[in-house]
This record gives sequence, structure tokens and C-alpha cells, in this order.
Amino acid sequence: MTTKQAGLAKVLTGHELRRLAGPEVFKRGVEYAHGCVLALAGFDGGITAKVARVDAYRVRIWPRGRTLGYSCTCPASGGRTPCKHVVAAGLAWLDRAGGNGPRDRGYSPPVATSDIRAYLDGLAKSELVEIMMARAGEDPVWQSRLVAGMGISRKGTPGPAALPAAFDLALASGDASGRYDSSDHLECLEALVVALESMRSNLQGSKLAVMARHAAVAMKRAFDESDVLYEPVTELVQRLRKLCRRSGPS
Repeated sequence: MTTKQAGLAKVLTGHELRRLAGPEVFKRGVEYAHGCVLALAGFDGGITAKVARVDAYRVRIWPRGRTLGYSCTCPASGGRTPCKHVVAAGLAWLDRAGGNGPRDRGYSPPVATSDIRAYLDGLAKSELVEIMMARAGEDPVWQSRLVAGMGISRKGTPGPAALPAAFDLALASGDASGRYDSSDHLECLEALVVALESMRSNLQGSKLAVMARHAAVAMKRAFDESDVLYEPVTELVQRLRKLCRRSGPS
């Protein structure tokens, strides 16, 4: 067991999950822990899982000081207490890692990032490109992040002109219910904002202002219509509006 895994073992307990979630949410989590937790895996000192009854959500749990850090892609996530999906994933991990439950529901032992890095280091560049392209074809958010990287590095075509479409692609890729995976989308959108900001000295001001204004309007509209916690998006929109003011007339 690595140091990170040992840290998780100290703080991930049934008692801590109940304390954080409260009795009602904990009770619902117990119900979901049996049969609804899929693809449960240890990764870099924490755990990841997919929890599905009707809709499927992605869960992460990790040690944070003397307690737990957690995230879930469900609408109830983002508050000060964990949702039932986080509780379910934590309980399922305790059950299966302790040898008290079935291992035929997608359980996998902990994997360290160093193991993955060692595997990737051994691949040829062409193999890495194929992996990246395959994911870009399956995941619009990942595709948008690659476009952001192109903008920052100035490599590849169509270059800066692709950024507005990349914003639209990322914003349009919610789940079947129209909700957003807040962590994935916010990371992607921030990368796109950074790409625009990095072009200030290399792109005609009026063109940059038009792109920044398009992104700010599209982002505000999309998140106004969703149920994602809005505070992090406000900061990105403010950065885009600031870029508009500095790059050209509003």
C-alpha cells in the first residue's frame, strides 16, 4: 500500500461518510451501494466510480487532510455535504476492499499515476497520438481542450479561428438530461479562456474581442440554463469581458 492509499484508508470510514452526509443521505447511499456502483477503482491515492440507477454519474473520493474530498457529476453535488452517490461509492469501496463483497461489478485494485506514466513512456509517439485522437472522437470536452492547446502553442490548424467553435462544442456536450459535468467542463472552459488570453499580443484586437465576446455570451447563456453551480463560471465570464475591453470596443 502506498502512502497516499494509506492516507485514504485512515479517513474513509463508514462513520466519516455518515458524519459528512447526514443520516438521511447516508441511508440513501447505503441503498445505492448494493448494485448501483460500477467501475470502482483506486487511482492515485483516491477512488473513482460510476454510480448508476436511472442516470449514471461519476464519483471521485480522495483524502483531504483529516477528512475526505469528494466530487460527483450529479445535480445535487457541489454543496458542503456529499451526495448519496459519493456515500455509495465509499461504502462499496470499504466493502469490496475489505473482502466482504463481490468483485464482479467492476472492482479493480488501486492504480498509481506512476504506473500509468511508465506505461505511456513506453509507447511510441504515433501510438500516443492514436490514443489522443480516439478520445477526441468520443469526448467533445477533450476535443475542445486539444483545440485550446493548439491555440496556446500556435501549432496546428485552423488555429485561433477554431476557438469559438470549441467553446460551443464544450458547452453543447451535456449529458442526456442537459446537465453539465461541472469539473470536466470548467477545466476545459478555463483552458479555452487561457488560450484566448494568450493570443492578445499575436492577434488583431478586434478579432480577439469578437471571439472573447462570443465565448462570454455563449458561456453565460449555457450555464444560466443549467443547474451547475454558477460561481466558478462567473469568474471565467468576467475574464472574457475584461479581455473584450482590452482588445477592442464593446
